[in-house]
Amino acid sequence: MNKLIISIGIAFFLILFSCKNQSSESSEGYLNLNIPKDIPTYKNGKPRSFYSNKALVETKLGLNSLENGFDSICLRFWYGYSNLDRGQLLILKNIGGKWSGQLINFQYHFNKGGDSISNISKDVQDIRPKSGWGFIVSKLKDLAIADLPDDINIQGYQRVADGNTLIIETSTKTNYRIFSYKEPSIAARTCGEAGRIVEWLNLMKEQFDYKQLQEM
Repeated sequence: MNKLIISIGIAFFLILFSCKNQSSESSEGYLNLNIPKDIPTYKNGKPRSFYSNKALVETKLGLNSLENGFDSICLRFWYGYSNLDRGQLLILKNIGGKWSGQLINFQYHFNKGGDSISNISKDVQDIRPKSGWGFIVSKLKDLAIADLPDDINIQGYQRVADGNTLIIETSTKTNYRIFSYKEPSIAARTCGEAGRIVEWLNLMKEQFDYKQLQEM
């Protein structure tokens, strides 16, 4: 089951199932455009496993897809935990010049055979940064988070067989990207890009006052 959790969630992410939590998010800001997409692939040309399973997780969580664009910008940070059937998702949006954020804690529920997801329960919280949205935007630009490469394209990236993974999606009117970093805290010892990810993760936990699941 752990392999399924890793490949499906490698990120995907938050707990008590209710009718309110099952409802889909607002469609405000989501577009239906044919925009360029940056989706990492293996050498054989197939998308990475986390991307292949993304649509299923989005549907179970009641989320709209970011792949056809967003007005003005949306970022999703998916936390996937190798030894847990739970995950976390941090969403940051700017619509019409106004920023907003949500933290979703979720849990996978599998069928009796344990080989497929039957549903995902979730708990959704609205969040605001302690230092204001201007500070968050400034750090996003300073660390160039949205421009980082996928770890599969970083030569010498230190990998582990099983580990926690951060998946990042970004979407605007003109571009969609998805990329991931497995165990960035380990890779940061020799990889500058992973170091920027770690700095950003620590900043988000401090600003939005939450803990990653393995810290609870």
